[in-house]
Amino acid sequence: MIIEIAERIASLPPEEQSQIGPALGCNLKHPKPQPISTENMDLGSQGGARCQCCKAKLKVIKEVRTFTNLGTKEVKDVLVKKVPCVLKQGVTKDEGNDIMEKIKGGVAVME
Repeated sequence: MIIEIAERIASLPPEEQSQIGPALGCNLKHPKPQPISTENMDLGSQGGARCQCCKAKLKVIKEVRTFTNLGTKEVKDVLVKKVPCVLKQGVTKDEGNDIMEKIKGGVAVME
């Protein structure tokens, strides 16, 4: 029986299909959704923390691009999907320290 009803609904013109939801809500006596006010609510600093994390990632991506020949997508793939990974090989100790200093938003180890 449910399948028959669904087939009949599917065969209706779009303007009649759009009336089904409100009609069912009214006939089934579902309460109307009420808006929720966030006034006087402490939502914490969740948005700020996420924003800071995103800024740190962007900074690391930009810095890694400066000392590699990778594009933004490749750097994101390396940083997000293939961690831990080698970013650059055959560098001097000074150059390695410079790289590590630049990507302070991330974690780097020189071997």
